[in-house]
Amino acid sequence: MNDLLLATSNPAKLIRLRLLLEGLPYRLLAPTDLGLDGEPAVEETGAQFAAIASLKAEAWSRAAGGLAAIASDGGMAIPALGARWDALRTRRQAGPAATDEGRISHLLALMTGLTGEDRRAVWYEAVALVAGATVRSWTEQGDGGLIVERAPEIRRAGGFWTEEVRWYPVLGKLLRDCSEEEREKVNDVWPRLATRVRATLMCYPLEDARP
Repeated sequence: MNDLLLATSNPAKLIRLRLLLEGLPYRLLAPTDLGLDGEPAVEETGAQFAAIASLKAEAWSRAAGGLAAIASDGGMAIPALGARWDALRTRRQAGPAATDEGRISHLLALMTGLTGEDRRAVWYEAVALVAGATVRSWTEQGDGGLIVERAPEIRRAGGFWTEEVRWYPVLGKLLRDCSEEEREKVNDVWPRLATRVRATLMCYPLEDARP
């Protein structure tokens, strides 16, 4: 059984990555299992989510002495905002030191005056696995819901801040309040990623070094 590092210190992402790989013949390790404290420095210069996820996985792999690592990167596109919003900078759009409250306030200010479908978002998620010289990546997109007009009270600070403002009318709920079953009903990005990642790793396990 090969070791595989879940390359994130974000508790919410750790859960997602574990579910992604659940049942596969790998020993899944969190950074804390290896005594790694804090995130390695990563210049998120990639032009696509998969490229940024690869940079993260490579940085974590180096920090873990070359251990195979899997990382993710996601972001929210808002077509109605055009060039005023960069999905690749979803977390950093309001500034590198912004809090979740600051990120939400910044987004809602940009969306002032937009109503209905103009508040529709699209969610992108990429996963990249690095094992030595081998880099594999997968990307999916799905319905990001409608961005709320007023900032709600944050309930899940330190997780995925966008889940606090993504409203799904068919459920009458914010994404943060949805069960796993409801999440998959309205946005099946992670299940589709899981299907693709599992299919690849079952055919080409980590010990097969392929470009």
